[in-house]
Amino acid sequence: MLIHRFRKLFYRAMGLVTKVFLMSRGCQVGKSIKCRGCISFRNIPSGNIQIGNNVTFGKRVTLDVHPGGKLVIGNNVNFTQDIVISCATTVTIGSDVIVAEHVSIRDADHGTNIGQAIACQPLVSLPVVIEDDVWIAAGVRVLKGALVKKGSILASNTVYLGSVSGIECGIYGGVPARLIGKREFGI
Repeated sequence: MLIHRFRKLFYRAMGLVTKVFLMSRGCQVGKSIKCRGCISFRNIPSGNIQIGNNVTFGKRVTLDVHPGGKLVIGNNVNFTQDIVISCATTVTIGSDVIVAEHVSIRDADHGTNIGQAIACQPLVSLPVVIEDDVWIAAGVRVLKGALVKKGSILASNTVYLGSVSGIECGIYGGVPARLIGKREFGI
């Protein structure tokens, strides 16, 4: 019991340290942020991250928000562990979202024109929007231009592209993602 209390205190203290750091960099951070480990920032934040209330970050979460990009996270969001969010323009994650382990959310990829090395080409970016009440299961990839509708579930190892035409409360699976079901009301 004492160990459990200590862990909760530690997570809140790490959250406070993260909040102070982000606010010192001009970012907006809500109440009750918890961190189970240090968040890795690939770029130093500069007012381009907004985090709502009651957000939990697990171990080994990486936020790669490019200069000029913007990351918005709603309220009551839970990131488990081993997650990468890469944002060249805009990634918006709504409220009441659950993100499982080994998930990658990216709003850009490399240009692929012939005649120039891929590594030398500029990023091609389209905003990513994940609406409220979404469950992103383990191993999912959400890629540029994606709009994940309210109440959706992305099954394990799904690749959700910007070309997916989603519906609210849809269940998606596969590579690329396709509609495989719809959430039903409980009994």
